[in-house]
Amino acid sequence: MSDEHSISIEGCPLTALVARRDRSWGHAIDVSVVEANGSIRGKMVFACHPEFIGFNEFQAMSTEALIDVVRQRLVAAIAESGSAFDGGITTLFRFNSPSDKWDLEFAGSAAK
Repeated sequence: MSDEHSISIEGCPLTALVARRDRSWGHAIDVSVVEANGSIRGKMVFACHPEFIGFNEFQAMSTEALIDVVRQRLVAAIAESGSAFDGGITTLFRFNSPSDKWDLEFAGSAAK
């Protein structure tokens, strides 16, 4: 498994550098959003959280499957993180968010 992966963001001069960095409570992917000139625009963390439904399904996923979830959510997450980036804040997104009903369905199909 490669330590760091790069995701090009279509229609945008940003690239996401992602790396698996699990936390004590569950799997996590750290994301650095990098501008065309190489400077870091902002940072995000996508992590499993044991208090929400779907935790075990996301824990069962491979690094590649977790990165696919990040890839699908990246544009929306960058849009949500805009002002946090300006303040130098790292934003956290849950893989198993209680507001995303499709998470459980996706996790079940990706883990198989």
